[in-house]
Amino acid sequence: MARAAFFDVDGTLTRTSLFSALGYYIRSQQNPLFSALRAAREAVRMPSLAIAEAMDRGTLMQQLFKGYAGMSEDRLFVLSDEVVDRVMLPAMYKGARTLVESCKKSDITPILISGSPDFVVVKLGERLGIPAGDCFGNRLEFLRNVATGNVIPPVLAGPAKAALIRQLATERGYDLNACFAYSDDMADAPMLSVVGHPAAVNPGPRLRIMAQSQRWPIIELN
Repeated sequence: MARAAFFDVDGTLTRTSLFSALGYYIRSQQNPLFSALRAAREAVRMPSLAIAEAMDRGTLMQQLFKGYAGMSEDRLFVLSDEVVDRVMLPAMYKGARTLVESCKKSDITPILISGSPDFVVVKLGERLGIPAGDCFGNRLEFLRNVATGNVIPPVLAGPAKAALIRQLATERGYDLNACFAYSDDMADAPMLSVVGHPAAVNPGPRLRIMAQSQRWPIIELN
């Protein structure tokens, strides 16, 4: 029986948020003036991003990824190692790696499904021993080697994560009733609901209530 464990990343395996990678990229641009102007622009956008997050996670991601506009594809890929090593790994929960490794030992394929950029998710997967083909994130659109700030559909959030899981199950022969899913956020309720063994990891208040009502395991990582 083929089984998989689907992991959200930000807030589940790490203490980072979707803003963490973007913040590092903004600070690390080769042109200091570009970095300063972009940081100021993002500060102005914060209230609208907060509103977008309250409305819909997919809308938030579409708005958030506009912060990458104007950055070169080459630099985004080159800096992805630094983003993982300097931002994400230091913020990884102590029990996160153990959780991933326990899946491998039980012949359960760990798969990362994140709203972060795909090139960052792939690099994190490398550090966790997860092949690139099992790492999924949102894809930035590039035009002449420069990010447009647009996300290539589908935006990987909410129901789209559940749809991807169902697609992978069909393509790879996973028995969804025997599969696992882990997330910290209520926005991932569709992803958790599509498998037979969902778990809330360090859940926010809304997901905690849902997990308790559904009798899903609640995992506290530190």
